[in-house]
Amino acid sequence: MTTTRTDRIPAHVWRIAGVVVFGAVMGMLDTSLVNIGLRTIGTDLGAPLPTVQWVASAYCWPSASRSPCAAGSPAGSA
Repeated sequence: MTTTRTDRIPAHVWRIAGVVVFGAVMGMLDTSLVNIGLRTIGTDLGAPLPTVQWVASAYCWPSASRSPCAAGSPAGSA
């Protein structure tokens, strides 16, 4: 008796998951690079570190504010 497996995840779902994971990793990498560059930014601009840390905060806020909006929108309308 031969049975077919129908519980496999379709290939297009794996592709979508891969794109989502890649996007999340790129966002974290992008923010990490800004944080790594804070010392250089402060040195070049002659600003103390607490002042330059606002650069990282200002850089992260738009990305963080888009996340809840994108999560609540229907697929295809974002």
